[in-house]
Amino acid sequence: MNHKAPRCPSYLLLFIALYAASLLSSCGVVGAAANNDSVSFTPSSVAFGKIPAGTSTRQTVTLSNTGQVSVTIVSANVNGPEFTIEGLSLPLTLDPASATKFAVVFKPISSGAVNGSVSVSSNLNPQTMATLALSGTGQSSSSAPTPSQITISPASVSFGSIPAASTATHYVSVSNTGGSPLSVSNVSVTGPSFAESGPVPPFTVAAGQSQTLAVNFAPLAAGTYTGTLLIESDAANTIGPVALSGTATTVSTLSLSVTPSSLSFGSVVVGSSATQNVTLTNTGNSAVTVSSANLTGSGFSVGTPTLPVTIAAGQSQQVSIRFAPQTSGTTTGSVSFVSNATNSPTVVSLSGTGTAPATPPQISVSPGSISFGSVPVNTTATQPVTVSNTGGTVLTISQVTMSGNGFTESGPVPPVTIAAGQSQILTITFAPTAAGTYTGSLGITSNAANSLLPLTISGTGTTITTYTVSISPTSLSFGNVTVGSSGSQNATLTNTGNSSVTVFSSSATGAGFNVTAPVFPVTIAAGHSQQVSISFTPQSSGTVSGSASFVSNATNSPAVVSLGGTGQTAVQHTVDLSWNASTSTVAGYKIYRGTRSGGPYTALNSALDATTTYTDSGVQSGQTYYYVVTAVDSAGNESAYSNQVTAVIP
Repeated sequence: MNHKAPRCPSYLLLFIALYAASLLSSCGVVGAAANNDSVSFTPSSVAFGKIPAGTSTRQTVTLSNTGQVSVTIVSANVNGPEFTIEGLSLPLTLDPASATKFAVVFKPISSGAVNGSVSVSSNLNPQTMATLALSGTGQSSSSAPTPSQITISPASVSFGSIPAASTATHYVSVSNTGGSPLSVSNVSVTGPSFAESGPVPPFTVAAGQSQTLAVNFAPLAAGTYTGTLLIESDAANTIGPVALSGTATTVSTLSLSVTPSSLSFGSVVVGSSATQNVTLTNTGNSAVTVSSANLTGSGFSVGTPTLPVTIAAGQSQQVSIRFAPQTSGTTTGSVSFVSNATNSPTVVSLSGTGTAPATPPQISVSPGSISFGSVPVNTTATQPVTVSNTGGTVLTISQVTMSGNGFTESGPVPPVTIAAGQSQILTITFAPTAAGTYTGSLGITSNAANSLLPLTISGTGTTITTYTVSISPTSLSFGNVTVGSSGSQNATLTNTGNSSVTVFSSSATGAGFNVTAPVFPVTIAAGHSQQVSISFTPQSSGTVSGSASFVSNATNSPAVVSLGGTGQTAVQHTVDLSWNASTSTVAGYKIYRGTRSGGPYTALNSALDATTTYTDSGVQSGQTYYYVVTAVDSAGNESAYSNQVTAVIP
């Protein structure tokens, strides 16, 4: 006999701590303790007031998604034959924090008060999600005032031509020629460079009155611009958008700037020259032609480029200015660049001093020789050497040479220039690698008028036995460790001396701290390291601090590392499951759990669960689990899996 498998449970609900999940599947919908979707109307209710029977009025309503997930509006129901909606195309998906606008129209059939509503439902909540209350009163045509009528003047706005980067304003009058108040719900402007300023909608225009709106045109670049001004209201009549247009034009400007506005050449030896540059920049929007440069002051001249020169709008041209004094003394002057710019001429002030030729460079070195004395092997010692220019012109050192093992020189890399009367420091380093006497020399090649003998260098390397040990890092933090479990971290002991060091023992202070490796004593060769392991096993909750000490024959024994950690009590978690009963007749349910989405799953209950709830106590912190449920009838037939839900354990 064939038996039909029972239907799977239609809903599986999961609750864990503050976590809630909501999923859809072919087998049903998973629900959480609370929905995080929310749809609302703005305004929350609409009152149309008194309207002549047989006429209509409309108001704009905003439908917003204020939740945290996307919502698809699948249906909208309007209650009340006098009410209709326009501009809401369904289905409609609203992302979080998004909204859409539509119109509600009231057209009373007869006189008297009328109530109605608009309600919407979604894919997340097939029942009603939000309801908009509607009300209005129909009046007989003999007693009711005429409905509001909107007129706009002018019907289109042309700003004509205005310069780019300027602003022009035109005004639009919104008039109510009807007998009832006119409610303007929205004013919007389209088109780049157009904007509207005036009362912020919604606002009301009384019967027979007007309201003025200001439309601004502020183009940033030349060109033709178009746009529209749209006014939405509850008027009985409809109006189209107001067309906006304007043209931005470019105003031709000719302007030239120069940087820097002054040049100081300082001291220049008579018979030689110095050159500096200025930059001419076209700050207008049309090409500028620099036709000539007028100079004042002895010794100044204009170099490249050859004038005249044309500079395009927004571009620059570099011009060189030369100072070649023929006599000693300070000279001032100027250069005036003549152009077709409106601010011509553009002037740069000039100054410089002619100086008599100086005496040639002379080199001297101090000290005349260097003795490092005794220096321990594998250590370094340094001494400075001062190289001075006692002449009247620049000294150039073209080469520095060093001879002799164990000696090195550090300083600026040749060629090195030293101004007259100035000095430069060279550093000599002595680093003996073995015991003994060392000799060497320092040679300097330059353009000095005098010659310089090599500088003699000497030193002696001596052997000194050192026993030192360092530990890294100097502190360890184990963070939070569950009571009864252990955490382990490593530190490194390094022999920083030149002889072997023996670490005899270790000790630890602070409850739960222990040195677990290596087994002491341990010998560490010079320049080598040994890793040590330290564990933290808290027996109770709370913060613990302590230290680990390593005793050796080093002169700086013991080496100490500070320790810190916090014991934390283990937290037990459970997962509570519930589901909707199968619509078939069943003997009970099987609950399955997996560690990967989509399975495989393992059954949690050996015997069928006759209820529609189950608590899983066998979960671990920090894990993620996936659950499904099946229904089993009395013949042992088992349904397909229900939809899957996920539990993330903190």
